[in-house]
Amino acid sequence: MEAGAEISGNAHIGITGKGEYIVGEDDDTHVAEVLELHDLESDPGKEAFKARAADNLTTRTIHHHVFSMSLIREMLEYCGFAVEYQQQLPPFNLITIAKKR
Repeated sequence: MEAGAEISGNAHIGITGKGEYIVGEDDDTHVAEVLELHDLESDPGKEAFKARAADNLTTRTIHHHVFSMSLIREMLEYCGFAVEYQQQLPPFNLITIAKKR
């Protein structure tokens, strides 16, 4: 897919170091993992959370982004930027300075 190309429907473009893939909004690949790792015991509405997660396409309960320094670089380069500096600042900060080519 070329930079700037449009995608019809509800989908996400994922860039993995192996190339691009498209994942639809109805993808429930990680629902079981979220339910397994969510602290359901301290969640007062745990049964309601389970029900919302099971119907994620409608409720949008589960939504997350995972970034790494290499993924940030790859996304920026894909969009026509040149990465000039990167630094990881614990615990959660990924700093990148880039310039439009």
